[in-house]
Amino acid sequence: MNVYDVTFGDPTTTTAAAWDGTANTASASALPTGLTTGVNAIWIGTQSVPASEFSNSRYGNCAGPGTLGPINTLRAALNNQANWISDNSTPPGFVLATGCPYMGLVPLPGITGQPSNSAICELANTSFTVTASGATGYQWQVDQGAGFNNVTNSATYSGATTATLNINAAPLAFNGYLYRCIASNGSGSATSNAATLTVNALPVAPTLLAKTPSVITAADGTPLSATFNAGSGGTGCTDDYRYTTDGGATYLPYTPGSNISSTGVAAGSGFVFIEGRRAACSAGCQGTYTLLAAWRITPLPVAATTLNAGDIAFSGYASTPATDEFSFVLLKHVGPGTTINFTDNGWLSTNTLQGGEQTVTWTAPAGGLPEVLKSKLPVLLLPVQVPVLPEQLPVRRSA
Repeated sequence: MNVYDVTFGDPTTTTAAAWDGTANTASASALPTGLTTGVNAIWIGTQSVPASEFSNSRYGNCAGPGTLGPINTLRAALNNQANWISDNSTPPGFVLATGCPYMGLVPLPGITGQPSNSAICELANTSFTVTASGATGYQWQVDQGAGFNNVTNSATYSGATTATLNINAAPLAFNGYLYRCIASNGSGSATSNAATLTVNALPVAPTLLAKTPSVITAADGTPLSATFNAGSGGTGCTDDYRYTTDGGATYLPYTPGSNISSTGVAAGSGFVFIEGRRAACSAGCQGTYTLLAAWRITPLPVAATTLNAGDIAFSGYASTPATDEFSFVLLKHVGPGTTINFTDNGWLSTNTLQGGEQTVTWTAPAGGLPEVLKSKLPVLLLPVQVPVLPEQLPVRRSA
């Protein structure tokens, strides 16, 4: 600030920089460091304006607001000429006014609400919250067993620099981690107590043993089924299964090994999913559903299909004095109206039925049929249409 005796042609040549760290009279001392506008001094006056020089200056304008804040805020206020009052009176006549707002540091933050311990199941979400008075900043820290380190936002953490730290889908590896928060302002910081995160393991879900068909695609109408390896873990838990044919909009319970109808699925969601979990536990964590088996359902041909050699196969034949039986398997998807003619005497001509030949005609039903579907037929003297049935029927040959 200005002093009573000056040198160097003051105020014409005097600047704050010229005063930086100097003593201009025997009664003056070097200015302290840190009170800067780029240097260590403030010049109360206007350079080259002699009338701006005053013998005395004091900080604090009773007409203005007080200053309460961190060090950088106080420095800015102290180096603002508008906050200084100057006159040319001789001490002790120069008296500081009373009741004026001056300046002071913001109190240190105070932790008024500590974070609480949290116990969750594996892959669940949780959060820790701290309450601190006077805080302008927060930094959460985690101790994974080797001391505390700052938490940074990631796919797992959010709110690392706020009053609430969120943990998303906590893995089992986080069990036993400690969390604390450092609340701060311009005057310093305060550290909360540490809270413990307990992550309990989920039961082990069942896994796929086998599925039918074993491939990923199946034609519309194909029966679907699956069996599973049992799950494990948990207290009093049982394995639970469900399936969906509409993309998860609805689910139905599933019994392992039973058939699921895929008829009409190709025109809808196009997929069938079976999910399983370890659930109904009497204590501890309940398992969550996981995908165990899936099929993409493809549409059948929309018109009659031309079959070639090798597109069907006989899967069984039995003969008794009263009845003959046979069944065949489709090796190709067929559309509605597809016909197959069978004879008991071999084809004597590829185009014409000969004497002694007895035949039966099978016709695919509306909607068609997928491949690898066994079809059992009764055989009569005359060619007839017969429906596909899901179980073996006798084939009778007339005299």
